[in-house]
Amino acid sequence: MLRHDFTRDTFLKACSSFWPYDEEIEDKKQFDYLYDYLVHQQCKSILIEHNYVSKDFLDNYQFYYASSYKNYNKRCIRLHFFAHSESEASIQECVLDDIKFSKYFEDAYLGFIVIRPIPNKVFGFCILKTYRELSVEKSFWGIRPYNVNIFGRCYSFDALAFQEQDGTLSACATTAIWVALSKANHLNYTLLKTPNQITKDAGITSNSGSRLFPNKGLTISQVCTSLVRAGLETEVILAKKVNRIKILSEYTDKELITIEQAKRLVDLDSSMHIESMHIKRVINAYSRLGIPIICTFQPYKDKALHAIAINGFKKVKFDSATSKSIKKFHFERIETLYAHDDQWGPYTKIEFDNTKEYGIDTIWTEKLAPAGSSRFISLIIPVYKKVRINYNDTEKIINDLNTIYATIFKNLKSSIHITYDYFVINSNEYKAQVNNFLNLSDIEKVKFSLTSLPRFIWVVKIYINANLAWDLVLDATDVRSNMLGVAKITYGKNSRLVNQQINRLLYKFEEQIRADLTHASVNKDYIYKLIMSNMEYNYSEITQIILTKNFDTEVVNAYQNKQNLVIAYLEKKDLDDQLSDNDIVSHLESFGLISESISHGAVWIPILWATYSACRHFYKNLKGKPMSNWSSEEKTRFINFLKTELKETSEGKNTDLSLSEDDIQNDK
Repeated sequence: MLRHDFTRDTFLKACSSFWPYDEEIEDKKQFDYLYDYLVHQQCKSILIEHNYVSKDFLDNYQFYYASSYKNYNKRCIRLHFFAHSESEASIQECVLDDIKFSKYFEDAYLGFIVIRPIPNKVFGFCILKTYRELSVEKSFWGIRPYNVNIFGRCYSFDALAFQEQDGTLSACATTAIWVALSKANHLNYTLLKTPNQITKDAGITSNSGSRLFPNKGLTISQVCTSLVRAGLETEVILAKKVNRIKILSEYTDKELITIEQAKRLVDLDSSMHIESMHIKRVINAYSRLGIPIICTFQPYKDKALHAIAINGFKKVKFDSATSKSIKKFHFERIETLYAHDDQWGPYTKIEFDNTKEYGIDTIWTEKLAPAGSSRFISLIIPVYKKVRINYNDTEKIINDLNTIYATIFKNLKSSIHITYDYFVINSNEYKAQVNNFLNLSDIEKVKFSLTSLPRFIWVVKIYINANLAWDLVLDATDVRSNMLGVAKITYGKNSRLVNQQINRLLYKFEEQIRADLTHASVNKDYIYKLIMSNMEYNYSEITQIILTKNFDTEVVNAYQNKQNLVIAYLEKKDLDDQLSDNDIVSHLESFGLISESISHGAVWIPILWATYSACRHFYKNLKGKPMSNWSSEEKTRFINFLKTELKETSEGKNTDLSLSEDDIQNDK
């Protein structure tokens, strides 16, 4: 291996090792971008590894280049980049010492680029570290660990593979799919495929009926076909079609359409695009799956469509000041996307710019058309096949939940600002994140860790002002008409009090809330129960409802007669299980705690849950103690429990749990 100081000239000579025309390499957009990127990463030296066998290129070589008349070399060159400028002797010293080697590579190694022995399309398999100045707001969710074998040792770091299309076996869409599958393979969702295998998966012939190789590009349908054959499913977001009839109806005189108006009708398709806010919505929702999202866009006017793989984003910092600028959803905070663009390089920036015609500024417009604007045509989201609920279904539920919260705080005359974030994620990955949350009690962490969850979940984060208040967890693997809320997390040290207060207010404003949910996007009873799931209950409040309906005597007498059965059930069943209405009715009926007429004629929240909670309350104190051994005091306390609670409430002995803004502020 040969070491050189990193300069534009040494980098150019290394990239031109198989191509005698330096000027052609220097004119490439990829060369300029990679050089600037490495300078930004403070690269100081290059290590050149000759006779390198690249698995990706070798597969393409066997499939295509080996049968060409020209005698192509099958060996490549690999360039290693370092942020330090140590001598070869210093590097050799590091190689002999495990500790020094690990520290040196952790501090200095920036990644590698494979140079292919083919005309002009020289940039092969490339792994470079992400931007060094990382922050909480900057997330490269598409990266994965890679192992680099060098000097007989193995070094691992996180990145995402990149390569330039070769123009023969792969075009931009093929390369974008290859990038996405590189991460999906690491997640064990699919097999890792080479570019020529990906192109073959897209179809035997192109849409025009012509041959696939040499490849001129893939359609959206072919991209989806290739991803499905790799073992994934796809969600496709397209630019909305223009309604020409509606536009024509705006003209007052249909027989005298001007040339400008006619031109406008002809040019409508050329202005179709996905709105910036919708791009943010989709990217944010699926980013936590970790699979890069494929985007087709027009770099600037009259330029052919192009495909890239989006793998990261940067958000505006979230604090008490910036929280007020969020209208409703946290995807509004996204200001920059990062994408692998095979025509430029890895981690290229896509800026959201309202001054641009289509709200998008890419490296294409920055470098080649400063006055232009890039236009997003489609987003293709690769997902694991078990993710069946999409982002739109989840947002409908959030909109209905917001109706409930808005009603509560409106009646309290509170100025609290509620915002939401939502995304789909692997449940095990999310559990690991929950265990590291600082503003979450140990009880909440343990309870959530022990909760059985489906493999994929939608998480809805609810913020009050600048503080995270709750997470609602939904089953992403269910059918759309039966999407279940499977868990709830409450943040802050006063989580029990907050849940009781919200619960109390739901009772208080129940009639108005149900009226507001008349036009709910999904079943209003489902939404109402979702916000209640896994909450702590205020016994005084629900006891009053039970006593008003004269159910207390029947409940107490039935419990005395069926105590052993109830204890046996509670010992077997986790006390924090979330049960459906039918489950609760069935269990309580089997205990003889409620009659058939009560279970079918009563509102589910105040009666069924109250009865079940009352059983749990006494079970904690009398667990394992036969009724024959109860003292008179215990029996009296048990029998009078509901009435005593009610009496204390009416006399003002219990604390009034009215919800104020201060109560629900959580410690960060």
